[in-house]
Amino acid sequence: MGGAKQLVAFALAQAKARGCINIKLDSNENNIASAKVYGSLGFESGSKKWNGGRQILYSRKLNII
Repeated sequence: MGGAKQLVAFALAQAKARGCINIKLDSNENNIASAKVYGSLGFESGSKKWNGGRQILYSRKLNII
């Protein structure tokens, strides 16, 4: 597992341990590497662009890991 994926997986585990039920984050539309990491960890994008800008909003429920 690469460093970025490990970091996001750790953040997911910490959020779940603290009782969070979902997590959201955003990334620039040109950051293809982050999109691959988020997708591999179960994140989904609600729309191609968030608020018409260059950011993509990702979300994930924490009851599934």
